[in-house]
Amino acid sequence: MWITEIYKHDHRLQQLSPAVRALYWAPAMVLALVSGSVYFDWAMFALINIGLLGITRISLSNLTRLYRIPVAFILPGCFVIALEIPAQQAFFTVGQLPIGFSSGGLQLASLLLSRSLALISILYFILLTNTISELAELMRKCRIPALFIDLFVITFKFIENLRQTSFEMYRAQKCRLGYSGNGKRIPLFASLMAAVFQKSMQNAKQLETALQARCAGENYCFLQEERQFAFSQLFLPVGLASLAGAFLLICCNYGW
Repeated sequence: MWITEIYKHDHRLQQLSPAVRALYWAPAMVLALVSGSVYFDWAMFALINIGLLGITRISLSNLTRLYRIPVAFILPGCFVIALEIPAQQAFFTVGQLPIGFSSGGLQLASLLLSRSLALISILYFILLTNTISELAELMRKCRIPALFIDLFVITFKFIENLRQTSFEMYRAQKCRLGYSGNGKRIPLFASLMAAVFQKSMQNAKQLETALQARCAGENYCFLQEERQFAFSQLFLPVGLASLAGAFLLICCNYGW
């Protein structure tokens, strides 16, 4: 269960308040969204991942495994965007149909790939350096409506519940040699998915009952550890954001 080793939240920024931690990723998120430079996006992607390796102290192999599913969805989309049918300069021909890549499609695909990976790396930085309660508290300080905060917390809890329940049931089936034969895999996997959703719904109802028993109402309240604030904590994130903004201006002015 390598995923639990990654999301253990034992990082170098844990003594900082969530508001100070937001200065590390919020400017990067804004700059990556407004950027139209492939070079800036790749530089942001590399910088965020270097920061993840140093701050969260996770291994490079585990960090690489986190990108497997996003890249598997992004690459086919970029390939379709870059593809041109019929093509003026064909790489190969299927029947009488020339197929190739257009220059405009390649530029758009490279920009989509670099920006997507940059934004995904920033999202991983947020998830690996903040707990769900800290993110909810930060959203509450930003005056985000309570309905959206509750939906965010419920969605995260339900996904975590699905993950934990599926791992436990899969381990139980595997210990009983349920996946020993190829003919048993598909029916067992189908029964596993049905049991996972049923168990998750039961756990969600138990959570709702426990909250109502404690007179919590419909609001999710979290106990936050009080952290000391010092202006010296702002020097590094503000400096990094300033350098990133300056690099983006250089990329825009020189057409990179």
